[in-house]
Amino acid sequence: MINARLRTIRESDEKRWEEFIEKFGRKIPKQGHGRQRGQSSEPAAPAATVGPGPKISLRESDIPWPQGMEGAAASLEVNVLSLPTDLPAADVKVAVRTAQRRWHPDKFAQRFGDAMASLVGGEAERVRVLEKVKL
Repeated sequence: MINARLRTIRESDEKRWEEFIEKFGRKIPKQGHGRQRGQSSEPAAPAATVGPGPKISLRESDIPWPQGMEGAAASLEVNVLSLPTDLPAADVKVAVRTAQRRWHPDKFAQRFGDAMASLVGGEAERVRVLEKVKL
């Protein structure tokens, strides 16, 4: 029962992330280093799509924070990524590595820098968002 709920949350988080990238993101070309054997949890963008995303004002509430973050502060059992307990170890490793790439402050700032420049709330809000990304 709990694993089905966690899977639903994970699917929702993934869908929200993809929508966020489409609306605010900048496609980053795949680098020569990182995952081995050409594996990537996020597809590399073709060269034609590299560049700034649409110029839209971004709000902190638009960022698809993992839903597990909401309960993490109130609980000793932290499952920020909403990983089901029966998920194979290899899949857990991929999910954690994907999250590390998505939420790394430098990578996040690079990918969403154009949108962050027009962040509603200005520089103070930008600093607050990047602090939350570091969590």
